[in-house]
Formats: sequence, structure tokens, C-alpha cells
Amino acid sequence: MAKETLLMATEEDIAGKAPQMEWATAVQVIEWCVDEMLDKIDEWPDDYGPGRADEVMEAWQRVLRG
Repeated sequence: MAKETLLMATEEDIAGKAPQMEWATAVQVIEWCVDEMLDKIDEWPDDYGPGRADEVMEAWQRVLRG
């Protein structure tokens, strides 16, 4: 069975499918990942280059806006 990612899925697209992780839980998990990444960037900035923390935060804010 082919898997696909629906970037802009509507409620109708997902209504008939098996229950999945709640949105709030998913956000908490990814937020934890973002926080961990920011901690690593802060601890080893030379491994990531200038502006990487800002880029991570900008991407996270964009994801949250949808």
C-alpha cells in the first residue's frame, strides 16, 4: 500500500482514517525536538554554523502557522 503525505489535508481527507496522535501531543513532541536541537547548537555552535538557531526557530514558527 502506497503511503502519501498530505501537506494540506482537509478534515474530509482524514475523517475516515484510524485515530492518530492528537495535534497537541504532536506539537509537544516536535517542540521537544526543536528545543533539543537548539540546546545542541548552543553547546556546539561551531558544528552548526552561524544563524542555524535562528533558522530552526524560523522554521518552527512557520510550521506552527501552518
